[in-house]
Order: sequence, then C-alpha cells, then structure tokens
Amino acid sequence: MLNVQEKETTSWTYLGETRPGIGQPSKGEPRVDLGDNSILENLRDMQGQVLMQTNTLHHNLEETRVIVNFAFKQQRREFQEWMDYQTQSMRANKKK
Repeated sequence: MLNVQEKETTSWTYLGETRPGIGQPSKGEPRVDLGDNSILENLRDMQGQVLMQTNTLHHNLEETRVIVNFAFKQQRREFQEWMDYQTQSMRANKKK
C-alpha cells in the first residue's frame, strides 16, 4: 500500500528564456504563481514509491531466477551422475 502524505506547497515558475545550468529567473523576469501544488507533489511521491516497489520486485525476481537456475544445474548434475553410474553398472553386468 502506498504511503501518501499531504503537503502544502506552492510552485513558482518564470517566463522567459532558460539556459542549461541556470535554474533561477533573471532580474526583471515576471514570475507566475502556479498556486497550491500538493496534488503534483503527492503524485511525485506515489511515483517514487511505485518505482521503489518495482525495483524491489525486479531484484527479488532476479534472486529467484538465480536460485532456480542453481537448483536446476544441481539437479542436472546429479541426474548426469546417476546416468553415468547406471551406464557403468549396465556395462559391468554385460561383461559378466
């Protein structure tokens, strides 16, 4: 279940050109009040939580794959050892 906390925030943006690496308005540029931004902040929080859960699930899935592959390799090796033993036993019985 997602944990969403209500936040009261106000966002501001400015009109005019921006340049890479500059995040503040130049002197004299008008600023526009975007008003209460709590819904956007809550959506960002939920998106972060969903991303975290997705990463956790992906990590768990990868761990499961590793474990299952290891188990299959081990079973394959044990089966091959059993087959080799049976083959040797059959050859030994034919020679008698």
